[in-house]
Amino acid sequence: MNKYWGMLAISYSFLCQAEEIIQVQQSDEVIGAKGTMANSSGKKNFIIPYPYYSQTTSATAGVVLASQGIFQPQITAFANFIYSSNDSKIAYFQIEDVQIYQRLFVEAKVLAGHWGSVNYYPDRSNDSSENDYIDISADDQWYRLNFDYLLPIGNGKKHIVDRYKIDGALLVPSSASGGESWNPLVSGRTYLQLRPFYRKEDLNGIGQFATSGVGVGFNIDNRDWPINPTRGYTLQAELKHDWGNLSDSVEWTSVEASFAKYVNLGASDFFQQQVLAFDVWTLNIPTWNETTIIDGQTVFKRPPPFSGLSLGGWDRFRGYTANRFEDKAAIDYQVEYRMIPQWNPFPHIPLIKRLKIPFWQWAVFAELGRVAPEWQIDTLHSHMRWNAGVGMRAFVNGMLVRMDLAASKEGGQVQMIVDQPF
Repeated sequence: MNKYWGMLAISYSFLCQAEEIIQVQQSDEVIGAKGTMANSSGKKNFIIPYPYYSQTTSATAGVVLASQGIFQPQITAFANFIYSSNDSKIAYFQIEDVQIYQRLFVEAKVLAGHWGSVNYYPDRSNDSSENDYIDISADDQWYRLNFDYLLPIGNGKKHIVDRYKIDGALLVPSSASGGESWNPLVSGRTYLQLRPFYRKEDLNGIGQFATSGVGVGFNIDNRDWPINPTRGYTLQAELKHDWGNLSDSVEWTSVEASFAKYVNLGASDFFQQQVLAFDVWTLNIPTWNETTIIDGQTVFKRPPPFSGLSLGGWDRFRGYTANRFEDKAAIDYQVEYRMIPQWNPFPHIPLIKRLKIPFWQWAVFAELGRVAPEWQIDTLHSHMRWNAGVGMRAFVNGMLVRMDLAASKEGGQVQMIVDQPF
């Protein structure tokens, strides 16, 4: 997930201005191939203006145009446009869960715009200085297609599009899509993935970078409910490659994998749900130290800056700025204690009560990890960096909105986004 997601998350706090809103009611259903966003109450459209503030964009005005249930019940499409006081101008479009053939689904994402202020770190190694950065502007455009093929095993054998039934804050157990067994042949949903991508960035004063390639991988999603899992696990792996066919790109290859586990701790006098969530993510870029000749110059076969193969930002190393650390290899461990209080204040707050938010969630989290010049177990587990914090999430119109406050050795960060970090 990237900068624009934070803007979308904030927009949902202003849904009370719209009349055509999908309300999340008691014993409602969330429908989708991956259990994300779309609601079963039919086709809905809305336009929402909103204000926003972040360290990247400063004071911002934006507008979201969204539609749910277009063409197919599980499809969600939205566009987001922003303009900020530091001259950031961004347009973003996404459409997801499009069923193009039986078990094959596609998601498309497009972004184009100008970032008025970007912290560019020439050195992003584990030992780099937090003050060694250049404040620049950047022109950005990227395009992604995510193809997911659902294998006919586990929950996916009989349910190509799932319907998750929600009773207040809790998932009705009979509608869970996974978590019953470790075996993906009998539980959960397993996808084969193909992800072509293109991105071009002009970092003003630094240079122009571009990348175009394909990612291939798999995702074993054996969770009871992808939006807010309480049991089960996910196992993902992806191989990405850019052949360096563009005039301003270089060949590179990356391999990344992650595993997350969720443990239901049950209810208490104060919380109707408690979950302990663990995640480990690792990355290796085998071409990092290889070189090639382009226009008579020797260059390394490495992904460009801000490619996402890094630590720092919304989901990993939340106590650091986006893309703060990058090297040949990386590892990140996360643990979260998630709690849904028995008390829900939103039905008692004027205007906000119109949203009918069925639950909110508190979280306490900590992370430990680092980047390294080689993928070696001993190196990756020495001189590790930490960050920790607290978060609040709310389930609004089929979407989980998240705000995290994290601290690290380099200060603090506020991350505003949608979806759980893992």
